[in-house]
Amino acid sequence: MFFEGRFISVKSKIPEGAKRPFKAVLGFGLSTVSSCLRRGYHPDHTILTTSTPRSGSTWLMNLIETLPGSCPIFEPLHPGYRPQMEKIDDQYYPRLLPDEDAAEFAAYLTQVFSGKTFTRWSSNHATFHSFLSAQRFVVKFVHANRCWGWMANHYANNKKIVLLRHPCAVVESMLRSPGRWQGWSREEVLGPLRLAFDDAFVSEISRRAPNHVGMLAASWAADALLPICETTPESSLLISHEELVANPDGALTRLFAYLEEDVPAKARERYDVPSNTTNMKMKMANLKGVRRLESWKKRLDGEAAREILDVVRLFGIDFYDDSPEPDYRKMDEMHRTQTSPAECVIG
Repeated sequence: MFFEGRFISVKSKIPEGAKRPFKAVLGFGLSTVSSCLRRGYHPDHTILTTSTPRSGSTWLMNLIETLPGSCPIFEPLHPGYRPQMEKIDDQYYPRLLPDEDAAEFAAYLTQVFSGKTFTRWSSNHATFHSFLSAQRFVVKFVHANRCWGWMANHYANNKKIVLLRHPCAVVESMLRSPGRWQGWSREEVLGPLRLAFDDAFVSEISRRAPNHVGMLAASWAADALLPICETTPESSLLISHEELVANPDGALTRLFAYLEEDVPAKARERYDVPSNTTNMKMKMANLKGVRRLESWKKRLDGEAAREILDVVRLFGIDFYDDSPEPDYRKMDEMHRTQTSPAECVIG
């Protein structure tokens, strides 16, 4: 993308000690220009998407931003790339109850959704043209699932989309992809879970998930369960990576119908283009349809897959099993049933 490519070429020429100030100046400049261009823009027009890491969230963002006049905003809650947030919330995955008062958090996000706050990171998927001519923004999160119920309440007028992907596929991808999760300690996973679940349940997770694979599965399950339990089909569209892969025409139609738009021709053209965050081996494999959905089975041994699914079931999630696609009826039913996270988990 324009900003990312230009930034990398300039960054290589900047002394190490000056890089952080340079990023801050760049972010300030982008924010100032965008604020001037979007003085009349209302944050309600911004489309919000959230997902777990390694679920195809960048691909989904790329499909949505084919809508004319769209500009992407990339992961504005990413730790280390949100200087305004460092004093507000230092959680890797911020946890807010749906009715919680979080004025500073809301003020920051409203600035983001208004196109008035950009960083080098959040702008790196925007092109020069999309940034200058934006008539709406598409925000992509992978750190917002645990506060999505709060988001649904505080930004009720925004179109919001939750993307899920098979936990075995996600964990397998995390194991072979660079990311902070590679070095997570057990407490870095279990500690944040205590913000959403009681100590007895978290202790049971610790006992039933003795290794790193189990910890990654528990993190996925919390990220999947909380937006399902704390939103409704009216407040957020729930869509799966598997539906997009196995039934592209139907999934794209459903996605853009929710956005009250026709499916752009460019979305169908971009459908087969992997995002720049896709694992290189997957890009080279270029698998289609069910073969693509089953690819994790060739790289993840049966014992690891069973452990992942066992941990996920402890969270009350039973619409994923060893099949390549979820049970769509069960997934939809769980989203429609107003149940608290505590009532879903298996005690």
